Amino acid sequence: MILLTSRKTTTTGRVPPVLRPVQPQSFEISKRLAKLPYLEALVIQGKAKFVHTPAATGSCKNKAETAGIALDRVLRASYHNIYSKEDEGNGARPRVFCIITVGSQKIDKKRALTEFTDEMCGQGNRVTGNQAKRAQYTADLPDMKAGTCTPFLTAEGAERVHGIVFTGGAEPETVVDVSIGGKDDAAPQYSVQLPYGEVVRVVKEQFGDKLLIVDKTR
Repeated sequence: MILLTSRKTTTTGRVPPVLRPVQPQSFEISKRLAKLPYLEALVIQGKAKFVHTPAATGSCKNKAETAGIALDRVLRASYHNIYSKEDEGNGARPRVFCIITVGSQKIDKKRALTEFTDEMCGQGNRVTGNQAKRAQYTADLPDMKAGTCTPFLTAEGAERVHGIVFTGGAEPETVVDVSIGGKDDAAPQYSVQLPYGEVVRVVKEQFGDKLLIVDKTR
């Protein structure tokens, strides 16, 4: 499999990723790719490229600096737990919502989460303003951790997510960098680059009526 790997120059700092054959360096990564056939299909079709950075990255800014790409080309998936008043603090499993934007844009939880309608959440179960303000960031989902959160979910992960919303991004043809998840130490070094429009299409196919787009560029 061909992946992109970034390298450093000795005079001008970091340079954009260049094509170079790299084999996945952990069994966890190999297993993950097998769980995401729709993503693997895009690579085979030439619509996406896997990227490997020389060091693990823990934030969008760090990823942009390490990979030598603009911050607004790094896609950010931020997951949030939402509890009802009755369930908060009693051990009940929360509803999980994902907000997707690019690394250079601030996430407005209240605006994003309150866009979900009664039809999407079930009558009387839509996210209220107070619930949105109290929403807690989480990376406690199958096959991901802080630093590898991704909109590309396994079937198990998708079952946990109640809604996913695009609140800001790029033009459909703009190539963005997206994490592919994973829990092992090498996982933050891997991502995939593909057009923003393909990200929206793939996530829409996976989530259907759970997907909401309030992205002004769409």
